[in-house]
Order: sequence, then structure tokens, then C-alpha cells
Amino acid sequence: MAERSSKSEGFVSFTCPSCLKLEIRRSLNERATGARYICKNCEFTGPN
Repeated sequence: MAERSSKSEGFVSFTCPSCLKLEIRRSLNERATGARYICKNCEFTGPN
């Protein structure tokens, strides 16, 4: 899973680990707090 980070923009983005089709973009705060995300393509949820 490729991951890109941009601290200057305050986000990270990565490909859905389940379907590998949708790019998921999360703020650094969402990652730090473990906020849940849902892939709109396959409905995978994370972090698990």
C-alpha cells in the first residue's frame, strides 16, 4: 500500500487496503486519534 504524506498540507492519502481502487485521504489529526474511515467503493472500514 503506497502512502503519501504532506505535513505542509496536513493530510495523508493511501489506496484502500481492501479493493485497491479508491484513494483515501485523512488528516493527520484523524490518524492520530484513530478516527474511522469507510471506503466508498467497497465499504471497507478502518483502522482495524
